[in-house]
Amino acid sequence: MKRTSGGYVPHLESASVRLFYIYLYIRILNSLLRETE
Repeated sequence: MKRTSGGYVPHLESASVRLFYIYLYIRILNSLLRETE
């Protein structure tokens, strides 16, 4: 958990994690689509 002057900011943490998983998901989909062609 990252600590800021205002305390914990769980919203930013979850947002960055969500973006990371979306990025991984898109990369996996792209690799699968390339293999099937």
